[in-house]
Amino acid sequence: LGPRFPLQLGVAGLSAPSRRGVSDDNLEAFMQTPLRMGESLLLTAVAGCGKSTALLLYAQRFFAVHGGRRGLYVCFGRAAQEDQQSKFNATGLAAVDVKTLDALSYEATEWLHGGSVASMLHVLPSHVSMKSDACVRCVVRTLAAFVATESRSLEAWHVAQPLPPSVGGAAWTVGAVLALARGVWRRLCTPGVLPQPTHAVLTKVYLLSHAAAEVRYDLVLVDEAHDLTAAEFAAINLIRGRRIYAHDGHQSIFGFRGCMAPESMAAAPFVHRRALTQSHRCGEPLASDVRCIVSGLTGDAEFEFRGAAGRTTTISIEAEPPVRAAREAGVRLAVVGACNLDLLRCAGRILDASPDTRLFFLSGAPFAFVHKVHGRAAVLAAAALLRGEAVATRPLSHFGSGERAWSRFHAWARDAAVDTHEVS
Repeated sequence: LGPRFPLQLGVAGLSAPSRRGVSDDNLEAFMQTPLRMGESLLLTAVAGCGKSTALLLYAQRFFAVHGGRRGLYVCFGRAAQEDQQSKFNATGLAAVDVKTLDALSYEATEWLHGGSVASMLHVLPSHVSMKSDACVRCVVRTLAAFVATESRSLEAWHVAQPLPPSVGGAAWTVGAVLALARGVWRRLCTPGVLPQPTHAVLTKVYLLSHAAAEVRYDLVLVDEAHDLTAAEFAAINLIRGRRIYAHDGHQSIFGFRGCMAPESMAAAPFVHRRALTQSHRCGEPLASDVRCIVSGLTGDAEFEFRGAAGRTTTISIEAEPPVRAAREAGVRLAVVGACNLDLLRCAGRILDASPDTRLFFLSGAPFAFVHKVHGRAAVLAAAALLRGEAVATRPLSHFGSGERAWSRFHAWARDAAVDTHEVS
């Protein structure tokens, strides 16, 4: 690129592509971790680090040493199941069953559902003599809270608030709603009786019946563990075998299907904890975006930058923003509080107005759920290329959660004497 735009692999933030797409050091530490039957390992990494690839590589090494054993790969959704099954088959790992937890619980509870599973819980007032639709909705929310937890029985703390409005002058109590919810639950656990169970109900029955304890695998791999409910987590823990959970706290959305809060997973009793380097796999989509932003900023329509064919280009991210170093060097520090494709335009405007600005990207919402990862990665790569330096990020969860997180972030920015540019 010439002296103004030095392309320094490994220095400018673009590391040389590894054959696996993740840090060899951290990957090797994970691969070398021994597990005994009944032990669990938590593998943490941000989206794009190659969690699924790391699980596949671990399985390859494990079954190369332990021939004749059986493995289970747990994922979410039929599309993910089909995709991962094809990958395991392509690598000769026919000993690994790729299943969703819904499929596991469905197979074990056929005595209950008889092949009929509802997409959502259809409770009618006539099922347990409920007097109003508001009461039905409260009971449904109560049951949803119960099936997402590992509790063995419906208790008062499961009852959804607010309680239904009074009917005929008589106010509802927690005990009254609880009694109705228990009545519906008994019906759900009775074959051939309405309402039909949902997959969440079947998973709860799967847990309470200890059916999972009858299953034995030598290796259990759980992808996207941050999407597990407490009931699902407890059910998988009953499966006899060595268990590995791939988890990304930045993608945890507490309340999504009742999934566990990030701190619950972090506090779980894992025997081993490993992490992959925070990086983003980019390849050709990144190269395309880098060409666009560099050409736009420099006016050089002839600029070319191509992704390595058949390999993965990795952008390594610093763990902390270089606030102190920037202030001591007298460099303006711009904090961009967003992580979507609008960052391309925002970064370009800031760099045009202040060529000496150092960019610090604050990752906010779990971007893997919102939009394509490579758009954010493109900005990181382009800024690193233009400035000849690594670009730092920090998850918004570092500052807490919700509106309080943003207020803490702004307080931090004021104390650090930095400018903030927020992109909606």
